[in-house]
Parts: sequence; C-alpha cells; structure tokens
Amino acid sequence: MDCRYCSSNHIKTFKNKTNLGYLQYFCKDCCHQYNERTGTKFNFIEFPNEVVMLAVYCYYKFKVDLDNVVELMALRGIYISHQTVHNWVQIFGVDLGIKLREHRKGKVSKKWHVDATYVKIVGNWCYLNRAIDREGNLVDAYLSDTRGQKAAENFFKQALVTTT
Repeated sequence: MDCRYCSSNHIKTFKNKTNLGYLQYFCKDCCHQYNERTGTKFNFIEFPNEVVMLAVYCYYKFKVDLDNVVELMALRGIYISHQTVHNWVQIFGVDLGIKLREHRKGKVSKKWHVDATYVKIVGNWCYLNRAIDREGNLVDAYLSDTRGQKAAENFFKQALVTTT
C-alpha cells in the first residue's frame, strides 16, 4: 500500500488495529499515520463500514422509514438513532444506488410498466419517471424538469443501459 499523503512505498504497518479493527500505517518519508479508512467517506464514521452499508441498504431495499431501519438494526444488536441513519443515507445513498443499478444490469424482464409522477423536490416541481418490470423490480428512475419527447428519450436510453 502506498502512502495516502505522499505516495511513498516506505510504509510501516502497525500490529495494533484501530478500535473498529482497521489496519494502521505509518509513512517513513512524510511521517503521517493513517488507516484503511483515511481519505474515504467512512473516515469519521464511528461504526464499521458493513454496519453503515447494511443500514443504508435496508432503507432503500425495503422502502421503510428511518425508525423501522433503527428497529431492524436493533434486532441485530446495533443501536443507532434515526438521525444517524438519515446522515448515512445522505452520505452513502448515491454510492449504494450506483452499485444497486450495476447489480440490476441484465436481471430485469424485457416488459416494463412506465409511470410519470409530478413531485416536489427541495421546493422545485419536477417529473419522476419510473419503469418497473412485471415482477415489481425497479428497472430505472429518471428525474426531469420537463415532460416531453426529449425527457422520455433520455429516460428510455438510461433504462436500456441499465438493463442490457
């Protein structure tokens, strides 16, 4: 592993791990100490990466509110607040969405039901286009300021990329 600060390969790995179990390193050239999570979105999170991603995954996968995610996590012995889950969803939701989209690739059926809904997001009205296959799996979603031919074409192009 190269140093995250100076890209040197003169690295010493400490025997002791962090409180969360991550390896710690020391760069002999620039004298910086860091761990596996340094420089990532997980850097200042006080829970293991797996716990964070499980909470965010439950929120999106099961379409439940924050309190239900807190309850699901408590069943696994992990006690967090709904505000913590909300913060994690804001930080990691987009990344998880991209991974879930990649996971859906080629796994949805060829026939879809398409719906366009007018929704208010952060004070602005826009169109939310969704495609769902016959098993109820989300094919893709697309947000647009306008409802027209161009927006529909963009939505279907994006949905085709997701499915093929």
